[in-house]
Amino acid sequence: MGHDVAGALHAILLAALAALLPVALLRLGAAGVRAVAPHDAEAVPALRAAGAVAGLALGLALLATTPDPAAFLPGRMLEAAAPWSLGLGRFLSDHALPGVGAGAALLDALRNPAGIGGLAAWGSAMALACGVAVATRLWNGIDALRAMAAVLLQAGLVAALLHYGLHLAGWLAARMGFWTFGLALLLFQRWRYAPRPAH
Repeated sequence: MGHDVAGALHAILLAALAALLPVALLRLGAAGVRAVAPHDAEAVPALRAAGAVAGLALGLALLATTPDPAAFLPGRMLEAAAPWSLGLGRFLSDHALPGVGAGAALLDALRNPAGIGGLAAWGSAMALACGVAVATRLWNGIDALRAMAAVLLQAGLVAALLHYGLHLAGWLAARMGFWTFGLALLLFQRWRYAPRPAH
């Protein structure tokens, strides 16, 4: 019993360390988007929506075009099969960001838009085009370029968070087993009862 508790505490510590990366990425990325965007971009929700949709679609395309998409099936995760059996350092180096072949896989998906990967890749491209259209319609010169850069940066941030978040979920499920559900419930309760900013 004591060994099980110690193992669970060790797994929770590793989970906390792994979870620091997306938190830091989110804070830095959001600050970068605000710094790059024109000062009045907050008043244009269509610009933020375009970046968010493009990022979600891009993240889905990255996951769908991985060499082993079946690794995300619950059975593979819970039985701690590869790639979920890696240690923390190897996991971060291999899965914190998309691999070197991700760009080529996305290009192949765009050229052959069959399946989820191709549809998601084209969806991301169309959302980016909408963001560029909004930027060029509402701003001119440097501000238009800044708005387009903000859309691209937001899309990249959302895609990176989705990619890492789902890999982290699989890694945690493999490392913690049953304890994963307890941690998920704890995080949900924390989010549910967190104070909301007044509007």
